[in-house]
Amino acid sequence: ASGSQQLHSEEAKSAKASYPDERAEHSPVDTDAESASLLESCSLSAAEQSIWKSLSEAVAKATPPPGETRTGPPAPEVLEAMQTAKQAREDFIAGLTPTQQEEVKQLLEQEKRARKRLVRKKSIGSKEEQAVQSDGSQQTSALKKQQKDIMARAFWLYQRDRQKETGSKHVDSTEWKRIRALGGNDPTLRYYLDLAGWDPSWPQPEPEGRLLRREGREAAVARYTRK
Repeated sequence: ASGSQQLHSEEAKSAKASYPDERAEHSPVDTDAESASLLESCSLSAAEQSIWKSLSEAVAKATPPPGETRTGPPAPEVLEAMQTAKQAREDFIAGLTPTQQEEVKQLLEQEKRARKRLVRKKSIGSKEEQAVQSDGSQQTSALKKQQKDIMARAFWLYQRDRQKETGSKHVDSTEWKRIRALGGNDPTLRYYLDLAGWDPSWPQPEPEGRLLRREGREAAVARYTRK
């Protein structure tokens, strides 16, 4: 009895594999194949199938992408072209036999499902792209913060050395501003950045400062290096 039950179980599994759940979602490739299969198996003649393809392609071409309709209705000329294409297809359907009209309805339903899947696929792709951009933006922001912290530590190290040299807790920041304005061109800045942990793979800091904004980089460097 157990052997018989096992045989029936295996047959059931085989039958389930041969006849998958119709509710399962098809891939875009399966959808296109199903549309072509439905059209080829319907009672439309070869000439009528060719006309149907042309009319359906005209509707698809005249229909604006979903992203364009989210912000509002399509432009009047776009709406008119879409309605014209759909009406031409409706006129074609009206001239078919009742049986052919039922078959065409199945084709229309299949087109709707294909369009929904395409919209879903594009939506997923768009979300993934946004996620990648967001990750890139977060990484850039984190790197800038890290570099800013290292720059602040470099300044602290510079101040500590000046305090040791002068024996005073007060350090005039004018010299550091001059060094900072020169950016990576200044060996002193590079020295303290190395001490603070500046990654060798990072580009050296660009020259900056109020003189840069007022006179431009070359003028600022020339002024700060002038003796």
